[in-house]
Amino acid sequence: MNQIIIHVDMDAFYASVEMRDNPALRGKPLIIGSLPHERGVVATCSYAARKFGVHSAMNIKEAYRLCPDGVYMHPNFEKYRAISAQLHDIWNTYATASEYIALDEAYLDVTKKAGTWEKACDFARTIKERTRNELGLTCSIGIAYCKSAAKIASEEKKPDGYFEIPTAEAFVRLIEDRDIRVLYTVGEKTAEKLHSFGIHTVRDMQQRREDVLRLLGKQGQWLTQLAFGEDDRKVSPYKPEDAKSISRELTFQADTEDYGFLRDVLFLLSMSVERRAKRVNLYGEGVTLKLTYSDMKT
Repeated sequence: MNQIIIHVDMDAFYASVEMRDNPALRGKPLIIGSLPHERGVVATCSYAARKFGVHSAMNIKEAYRLCPDGVYMHPNFEKYRAISAQLHDIWNTYATASEYIALDEAYLDVTKKAGTWEKACDFARTIKERTRNELGLTCSIGIAYCKSAAKIASEEKKPDGYFEIPTAEAFVRLIEDRDIRVLYTVGEKTAEKLHSFGIHTVRDMQQRREDVLRLLGKQGQWLTQLAFGEDDRKVSPYKPEDAKSISRELTFQADTEDYGFLRDVLFLLSMSVERRAKRVNLYGEGVTLKLTYSDMKT
């Protein structure tokens, strides 16, 4: 039997938790992250805020310009992590392997536990039902024959969505006339490069396979396979010891030229990185220091 993968993605997780815990926030444009007078970005926001053009990772000043009447809050990560652990307990009931992408998102391999496509779909619906009934939250679920298709399926009917992509043929039919950005690993720079050569859609990529291979090399090989629905990646549980890098950073709320203060902060950040590395028996082969100046050059 081929793989059966469920992708679970909580809907505006931090904002949904806050609205659940404070019903007065429901329906309001809620923005979680920094406050408008601070430096920082949007961690997440409610769907009411997204109607104003606010989105995750947006500079908080821009978010405030777009949505001055929004409700702005700092995140409560301790609370979100506790709820995430409850979600994992639900998800792991149905999976033989779980790959957590963040506190609110995961791939679940249900192939062996389900045994059939129909039973796997029952699992997916039960996860949605338990998430709503036990935690008062909604999630969007995609179920598919591979990880890439499951991810796209979960995005298809957001929020509170459910979508199935049972075969590679169904996957290709769904995406072949969409922009190439729909494909996993195609970011802004890769898309610009392909667009400049007239490759705009997944269908273009299918028809100009050799051009894609010549332009992108190994990545092009992966993308052309994916354009035809081929993705045999397994659900791989995250292991801290597999990390390629460990980092800590801090955004100051005001510019500073106090080098003694900066040295102290750098020392504390370095200690934090060291503790995390020791915890999983890692050591570094190089050190990178990132600085952002008052003109926002990094």
